Amino acid sequence: MTRLLFLLIFVVALSWGLLAVGVTRSNGSIERVSASLERSIGAVLRMDLEMSDLSTTSPGCSLSGRRVALASRRTCRLRVGEGGFRVRVARISMGQGEGEARFEPADDGETRVLQPEEGRHRLPQDGAFDLSVFSDGGVLELRCPSDRDCRFTLRRAQ
Repeated sequence: MTRLLFLLIFVVALSWGLLAVGVTRSNGSIERVSASLERSIGAVLRMDLEMSDLSTTSPGCSLSGRRVALASRRTCRLRVGEGGFRVRVARISMGQGEGEARFEPADDGETRVLQPEEGRHRLPQDGAFDLSVFSDGGVLELRCPSDRDCRFTLRRAQ
């Protein structure tokens, strides 16, 4: 029985050793394993921000599919509802015009006043930025300061 136990320990140790040699080869496979593990863990802790998470009462703001159309010189305030434990992510990109985007996290018990330019992202034509929304939600403000109407698109974060 003791020999069988030692043989089992030897086989397990040998297999772990061979695995370690195979993973640490100089062909970069350790980086691939690490990147794959990071993606897997990230997928568990993040999810896409869906249009159904958003609501608005702003005039001149139209939600259709994954697009938000906004008349020139208007501001659209989109409320992002509360979510679960996972972080909701999206890439906000400009499809037409030049705009600005800003996210104000929901009040978590601390009084915090954002300055007018704090957290504002200027988005040129074809520009984009990544947004992360925690469980409390918040308000996403989209502005179209140009003379042309703007079209924002919410996509999967990279």
